[in-house]
Amino acid sequence: MDVVYDRAYAQALPNLKQKLKEVISEELDCSATEPDGEGDLTPAAINVRFRPYGPDDDKDFDFDIEVRAKWYKTRAEDVQQRTDRILHRLGSGVVFSTGVFVTLPIAGWAEGRSQTG
Repeated sequence: MDVVYDRAYAQALPNLKQKLKEVISEELDCSATEPDGEGDLTPAAINVRFRPYGPDDDKDFDFDIEVRAKWYKTRAEDVQQRTDRILHRLGSGVVFSTGVFVTLPIAGWAEGRSQTG
C-alpha cells in the first residue's frame, strides 16, 4: 500500500500505519468466502509505504491511499463496498481529507536470492 501525504500531517503517520493495517486486513479479508480459506489477510502481511507529496504531485487530499491486493472472486464482487467501508472507518473522528483507491490486479510474483561465488 502506498500513502502519499501532506507534510502537515506527518505526526499522524505512526497511528495511521497501525489503523491502516487493521482496517485493510479486516475489510479485504475474504478467507471465509473463498475455497480452502484462500484470501486470508493479516495486518502482518500488509506493507505500508509513506511518501510526502512532491512539488509535481497533484494534491487532492491530505492522505491519498492506494491499496493493491490480490484478486479473489469474492473480493472483486464487492470491491467498491469494501473501499467505501475502508474510507468510512479511516475517516471516523478525524479532521483531514482522505482518498482511498483499491485495485485488484491480476499479477505474478517471484522472489529469491542469488548465490555468489
